[in-house]
Order: sequence, then structure tokens, then C-alpha cells
Amino acid sequence: MVSTEKCYETDNFPVLDHAQSCGEWLYRVGVYGNRAPYLSPEAGNTRMRVLLGFIESRSVVIDAIVQNDENLHYLSIICASGASPDVFSGIMHKTVPNAVIEEITPDQGRQYLSTAVLHTDRSISVPHALPLHKVYESRSQLLSLLLEYRALLAECRSFVDTTDQLSDSDEGSTGDSRFTIPFVFFETEGVVHGIPEFQVQSLDSGVAGQHLIRVAYAFGPRVILCDDILSVSDVNMVQCHIRKKVRRGYYETIPGKDREAEKFVLVVPSFL
Repeated sequence: MVSTEKCYETDNFPVLDHAQSCGEWLYRVGVYGNRAPYLSPEAGNTRMRVLLGFIESRSVVIDAIVQNDENLHYLSIICASGASPDVFSGIMHKTVPNAVIEEITPDQGRQYLSTAVLHTDRSISVPHALPLHKVYESRSQLLSLLLEYRALLAECRSFVDTTDQLSDSDEGSTGDSRFTIPFVFFETEGVVHGIPEFQVQSLDSGVAGQHLIRVAYAFGPRVILCDDILSVSDVNMVQCHIRKKVRRGYYETIPGKDREAEKFVLVVPSFL
């Protein structure tokens, strides 16, 4: 079920009129986010409100609403700025790289404000929700296949001369943010382990102070027992170097060149 939260109590029509009288440009900014299954909807909404705060520091925000549909969150903003479209787009993409920006007319701005007022506390659909769900799902599957492929290469290196065919010496050649995703890091017997956040269905308490990491059905399903949950940090999957197999489903990994001190054991649930 879709939920909608209006971020401002007032409709801010006077601010819209003032921006129009000053000759400022009006923009509609849309930001999408995919929440990890183990996090609550409130956590996703909070992240969107943090992004709203960053955008407020860059422009005059007239209206904003936050919506969530299952794991998909959407922040819709109407704002005014003295910056031209090219300049505003450059500024905004430094703050929110994946933002969708549309220049609108004052009449369109007034219409959007009226719509937001009418739908306060009501359920309205998230724009393009179905295709975006499919995109996020496909991306997760492809990234999982990439890790599995890298893990298989690591296994092959242990018993086959793969200097030419299977060398990963080019790993780390790209810093593309599309391949940078959050990892959940945890500790087992004093060793740091990591697993992509999108593969985690839930985090539960076990016996004797231990924790249970339940892997999402599409990637296992498996239950991983650990001593402590450490953190969630971004990792570039292309820059990761999977060195060797520790045991079934576990692989020694460093997150990039010259980052030996940050090495961890990557967990590949489908290989467990």
C-alpha cells in the first residue's frame, strides 16, 4: 500500500507568487530510493527528509511530499531558484546524482501545489513505480551474478593457471557510482565479513548474544550466524578484488587497491 507524507503544513502559494514576481525559474525535482528489506519504512522516509534538507540549502523549496511503495521511496519537490536550468541541474546533481529535474511554468507549479493539498494524508501512486521495482530487482540480480562470477574466478586461480584468461588485474579501473552499493559488515570469531545490503532480508537476535542474518529468498535463502553487526558502508563492487576461497561460500576480499587494512570475508549466499 502506498503512503504519502506532506512535508510542509502550509501550501506556500505566497512563496510561489514571490518567486514568479522575481523572475526566478521553477523546477520539479524527483528523487527515488530503494530501501533494504530489513529497514523500516520510517528509515526510508527519514533518508528522504535528509536529502530534502540538503536540497533546501541549495534552493527555495516551495512544497515537498515523501511517498513509499513497499521498498521504493520517492521524494517530490517544487522549488524556485535564480539559477538557469543548466546551472541548477549541475548544482542539484552534485547533491543528488540520480535526481530527475524538470523545469515547470508558474501555472504548473500552482497545479502541483493544489494537487498536493488535495491529496494530503491520502494514498496516491508513486510515478513509474512498477518499472522502477523491476529495474531495482534486475540490478540486484545482475550485481549478485557479478559477485558470483568474481568468486568463481578466485576459485579457479587456486588450481588453474589463469594468468591470461581469468586475470582480474583490471579490477579497480572504474569508480562508477552505479557499482557502489551498501554492504552490511558483521563479525564472526574476530573476522570481519560482508554481504550486500540488498541480499539481507532481516536482522534478528539469536541466543547467547549472537545475531541472525536472514538472506532474502531470491539470493538463498540462508541464515548466517554472527557475533556482532558492525556497520553499513559503501563498497564499489567492480573495484573489489576477491583473492581466494576461505571455505564454501566465503571469500577473502579487499575493497580496492592499496586497501589491505580494510580486507574482509565476502559471503556469497548462493554458494553456501
